[in-house]
Amino acid sequence: MDLLGPTRLQLQLQSKTLIDHIYYFEGKNCPRNLNVMSGNLWCDISDHLPNYVIVSNPKKNKPSCERPLTRIYSDKNIKTFQHLISSTVWDDIYNCQDVDESYKVFQAKIKTCYDESFPLIRVSRRCARNKRWITPGIIT
Repeated sequence: MDLLGPTRLQLQLQSKTLIDHIYYFEGKNCPRNLNVMSGNLWCDISDHLPNYVIVSNPKKNKPSCERPLTRIYSDKNIKTFQHLISSTVWDDIYNCQDVDESYKVFQAKIKTCYDESFPLIRVSRRCARNKRWITPGIIT
């Protein structure tokens, strides 16, 4: 791979030479559609310019198949939700004069009780493989 500009500069002699190189070997298993860019960094620390190479894959990676999150609505969780709702103090909602502010507080309290009672849980690997359109009758 050739660089576009000189890599060694001698200011006193006003000479420029291309003596530094970047060698890149794709290998047998490397995809052939990689973008490869190279160049020099302009720096006056020495008379040799540092070289760089950037190798990127233009193909977007597929999103990983993460297991989805779900909520479990068991009898225990429903009873926990009912208990939290019944033990919530609603006085600040009744005493508020602004309807919008009262609704925001109400919604926040309900959401807090809901999130505590029905937490998001990652689906098991076995259930994540199941297809939703296949009913238990089809499986039988």
